[in-house]
Amino acid sequence: MRHRFQSVLLTLICCGCASRTPSLSQKISSIMPKDADFSFRAHEGWSTNLLKGVRLAETTAQDAAHEITKIMDGEPSTTWTGKGYGHKPEFTFDLGRTIEFNRLVIFNRHTDARGTGGGNNAARDLVIYGSIPDQTDTFFVVCETTLPGPRAQCIEHEGRRACFFIDNTEPVVIKLPKTRVRLLRIQILSAYWTSSAESNWPSELSYALSEVMVFLAVESPDTR
Repeated sequence: MRHRFQSVLLTLICCGCASRTPSLSQKISSIMPKDADFSFRAHEGWSTNLLKGVRLAETTAQDAAHEITKIMDGEPSTTWTGKGYGHKPEFTFDLGRTIEFNRLVIFNRHTDARGTGGGNNAARDLVIYGSIPDQTDTFFVVCETTLPGPRAQCIEHEGRRACFFIDNTEPVVIKLPKTRVRLLRIQILSAYWTSSAESNWPSELSYALSEVMVFLAVESPDTR
């Protein structure tokens, strides 16, 4: 898996040989969260993850269709990355049967950035749709949400300055009324790119999304 801080690691060239600059690069590495830091355990009374391993029915992101399983593989450490090419990335998943759920859990990491001034490709605005049971060609809005993005950080060491983004290790947990669907559609409306990045590199910018989990939570009356 590519490290998200590759662009800020520095390399010294000495005597024709490349060597790492351990002081700054190790400092950056120590700040960055590790894959093991991204995890989620369903609470007591929750179902298993109902989206894990389901079938992809349709997508507009054909350039990275083979990567879409990363969104629903149950592993927050894997991240889908793709380009919109003029379209908002959209994925429709077939759950195989009509299910009922009331919780969404979303991990949102980035895989590309244009410096802290240009932003990054972590998803920002999402819309999630569900199909009306027994009418798989008719969809309704399940929820619209703005996900928190990676935070920018700069460090200095021995006269050098490096700026980068740090992903949130905690997922976004969305509580919903009980909802019945057969198909679930996820649309990424925007990413955390700045307007200057969108103007300067319109065809190069990508989108990223790590994981979407779906659960049915059964709660006791006093905890609802």
